[in-house]
Amino acid sequence: GTRRVGLVPLVPLVAMGAAVAACSAMVHGLEATAVSCGSMIQVQHVASSYFLHSHEISWGSGSRQQSVTALEGQSDDGNYWLVKESFGESMCDPGVPVVCGQAVRLEHVSTERNLHTHAVRSPLSGFQEVSCFGQEDEGDENDDWEVVCVDDGTHMGDPKIWTVGQTFRLRNRATGGYLRTSDQHRFTDSNCPKCPIIGQQEVTAAPRTDRMSIWTTGDAGFWIEAAHTQVCTGSESVCS
Repeated sequence: GTRRVGLVPLVPLVAMGAAVAACSAMVHGLEATAVSCGSMIQVQHVASSYFLHSHEISWGSGSRQQSVTALEGQSDDGNYWLVKESFGESMCDPGVPVVCGQAVRLEHVSTERNLHTHAVRSPLSGFQEVSCFGQEDEGDENDDWEVVCVDDGTHMGDPKIWTVGQTFRLRNRATGGYLRTSDQHRFTDSNCPKCPIIGQQEVTAAPRTDRMSIWTTGDAGFWIEAAHTQVCTGSESVCS
């Protein structure tokens, strides 16, 4: 949200290619492939390859809060999420890596609302509805998601750091539900006549852990650099 300070423009980690390899941004001695406070990431579902997505469209039933779906294709602006501290915690310092098992909030960048779930049935599967709720510091404990790392995180040489490209689950601290989606729960003309989210998948939370609850940041991770860190841009190894 607009409350973030001390940030400089976004640096796409993968698009920089050789420049990133030659001169990775550093924070507290760690490469910028760590997902950190202030990271802006895309969250991709491993089984379907769809992306966690939101938009200015409210659920037509249930909570009637802002809807969250999974969208095919990574180029949509509605696929970006800002990593920030859990509800009630002091604002985290940009660039501090997130560790596996830590609770974070994911703020939808376009609408500045937090990824949220609650005991409201979703329209297709009947699991917990997922929405976006509150703005900036508004919200509640249902906005908190524990990062449950699936692989060993050896990208960083430290299994405790959440890294770009690592597989993970997101467990809601309030309900115990794991964020999930499936191509078996896709919005169509049959189950959602004339609705604006046809072709998108329902995103829910459920207490089960299976392949439908595994996500990754993939190659689409972006990072909002803290002002004091090193940044490499373009084809030149220019760090400032």
